[in-house]
Amino acid sequence: MNAVTKTSQGFAVTVEDTLAGGTVEFSAKQVVNATGAWADLLSATNAKVRPQRGSHIFISASRLPIHDCLTVMHPDDDRPVFIYPWKGQTCIGTTDLDHRESVNVEPHCTSAEIDYLLKVANKQLPSASLTRADIISTMAGVRPIIGSGTGNDPSKERRDHLVWTGSNGVVSVSGGKLTTFRLIALDVLHALGTISDKQLKEAQNNRKLRCFNHRVEDPCNLSAPLAQVPSNDDLKTQVEWILQNEMVQHLDDLMLRRVRAGNMLPEGGASVLDVIKPLCMQYLVWDESRWQQELARYHQVIASSYSVPA
Repeated sequence: MNAVTKTSQGFAVTVEDTLAGGTVEFSAKQVVNATGAWADLLSATNAKVRPQRGSHIFISASRLPIHDCLTVMHPDDDRPVFIYPWKGQTCIGTTDLDHRESVNVEPHCTSAEIDYLLKVANKQLPSASLTRADIISTMAGVRPIIGSGTGNDPSKERRDHLVWTGSNGVVSVSGGKLTTFRLIALDVLHALGTISDKQLKEAQNNRKLRCFNHRVEDPCNLSAPLAQVPSNDDLKTQVEWILQNEMVQHLDDLMLRRVRAGNMLPEGGASVLDVIKPLCMQYLVWDESRWQQELARYHQVIASSYSVPA
């Protein structure tokens, strides 16, 4: 979203198509800025968001066999860190640091963060004797924490969400946690004037808002851990469905955010690329030149944001 202008009918919104190029203009009665770590760029108010980075490392389950989620305290700062099984591997994380780089660049786990996570794992599970050589991959993300402005340690900032309205009339929302998304949505609807004070209170008191037992069935056992897929045929079936239904635009979309092969398999899942290639060419209509471009892009993403830094 490049620009939002208040009009007598609502809003005129200009957006840029970063995939196909060009801009598109349309009108809207209301505009909600729910862009997470980017919220300050569109809110037309003083900065509210304190971007914080959380990083994880993935270890082979054969090196660190964990069957339950462990919460352990770090010896340096007494922060809780989780060690848990994930898709056939063992994940260790997370860190909690101010993210001072551009939010437009994919974040990465730094060398210091790797040392931090290995230290807590080896302190709590000394027989493992983990080293950097045991790390299959890394992963980092940026949390849109609402800053208190008090200079608190990042880990001590509250995880509450905030809804606010800027001078351009746009309602912005950021912060919070996944488990409170229904309550966050209610506050947004209230700020828009869609629901009244009474309706807000009644909805907040509805116990169903706090029930999270919904389940969406995945086709072809799509939720099975990739590292435990017994054959390329099963992987092929999963990827075919993904390419037809999940709006994949780039190879890294598929390998890192759909099947997670880039995190779960060594060398960014290089061993399954021969299975992936003909499927991308068939369902995404990529030719050899496009495949080579995507492959180069993917290797660059893996090297910069998902590998162990030197």
